[in-house]
Amino acid sequence: MKQSKWNILLILLLGISLAGNIALSARILQPTAQSSDVTLQEKPEAATDEDITSAQNTTASDTEETAYNTDYDFHSNAQYDERLSIFELNHSQADVIFAGDSITQKYLVNEFFPDVNLLNRGIGSDVSAGLLDRMDEILSHDPNKIFILIGINDIGKTISPDDTISNVSQCLQLCNDQNIQVYLISILPVVELEGQEYNDEVIALNQQYKALCDSQNVTYLDLYDSFLNEDGSVNADNYGPDGVHLNANGYTILSDFLSSYIYQ
Repeated sequence: MKQSKWNILLILLLGISLAGNIALSARILQPTAQSSDVTLQEKPEAATDEDITSAQNTTASDTEETAYNTDYDFHSNAQYDERLSIFELNHSQADVIFAGDSITQKYLVNEFFPDVNLLNRGIGSDVSAGLLDRMDEILSHDPNKIFILIGINDIGKTISPDDTISNVSQCLQLCNDQNIQVYLISILPVVELEGQEYNDEVIALNQQYKALCDSQNVTYLDLYDSFLNEDGSVNADNYGPDGVHLNANGYTILSDFLSSYIYQ
């Protein structure tokens, strides 16, 4: 009888010890599981930040680290063929032509220069390859001067700066071959949202534009600083809600700058 009591007591003690070990194991495992959850939530954010920083700070020589868009087809832009087909209906001569993307398309040049025989050849969302492809139509108007403003969409569509420079270079050369006075306008800064650094790429490409113009004896018109505040920030008062396209203030600045080149 005494032996049975001792057996029962031993069993109870073993049970209590086992329960304690289980509870202790649970307490050890629980923080580990919580820590894993935090890591899983934070890792994608950290990786995304690194990817953005890497993409924004990569130069043209770092092509292995940058996933440039080599397959972009400017014909995929719905505006391109539609506007070009309309342009081709006009066979009149023009003394001055403005060529570029949507910043040019929205530029009411006839309002700013009503006494000048000019044409607007801007197509929204166009890139340098698209402009090069339609240079024949532009040159068919036998202009004396051509003002080119292109490149912001190349940056936005992650087109290689080398490809952009090659396309723009060919555009300039076509003008030079016909003894047309061509002006390459710098890419304008944009009003960046928090975390964006597009203007670093704009500045880098503008530096290449200047070097290109120097090599081809082309006039480079640097308007970048004209859209900055005294502290170096972009003056949002010159832009529409999207921070990319100009408003009346912005186009007035652009026109005032270009005026002497148009009338000289």
